[in-house]
Amino acid sequence: MKNKKHLAFISLLIVFCMSFSIIAYAGDFDLPIIDSPGNNASTQGATGGDGFTTPPVGGDEDPTNPTNPTNPTKPSSTTTTKKPTTTKAIKITVNPTKLIKLTKAKKALTVNYALVSGVTGYQIQLATNKKFTKNVKYVNVGKQNVATKKVKKLKAKKKYFVRVRAYKVVGGKTYYSNWSNVKNAKTK
Repeated sequence: MKNKKHLAFISLLIVFCMSFSIIAYAGDFDLPIIDSPGNNASTQGATGGDGFTTPPVGGDEDPTNPTNPTNPTKPSSTTTTKKPTTTKAIKITVNPTKLIKLTKAKKALTVNYALVSGVTGYQIQLATNKKFTKNVKYVNVGKQNVATKKVKKLKAKKKYFVRVRAYKVVGGKTYYSNWSNVKNAKTK
């Protein structure tokens, strides 16, 4: 019965004091103590301009006082801290393709390779030596479902070594597969 009276009193106070800016909770029953904007809520036992008295939070002792013998270092307020967010690394793997066939053409080579699902495109690398260090040329094929590419503007009657790899673009970053097998052919 006593709690119902307190709740009725509290609800009337809250409705009556809607213009007040600070509502603090203290005491055994968690009763709200309404404080006006002119009253300093951190002052223990202070009376505001509205006539309400703010009782001390922990009895007669001030928990924020560093000379308090019951709690000399830590105030009796609770602080909430956010848990740090963790990011999980996702490994992106791109399946490699296989170089199927090279077809000779005049100052060009046609490269046939196996299609790989889930990729953005393919990159073809040509060079005039096995280590792919001399006269290196890269050709990008920006479509997943294209298995043939004609590479033009090559030197006539020159032997070229060719290999292919698939790539995938995720979040603006490009991920490559391993290089395919190497084949060579001579242009016409």
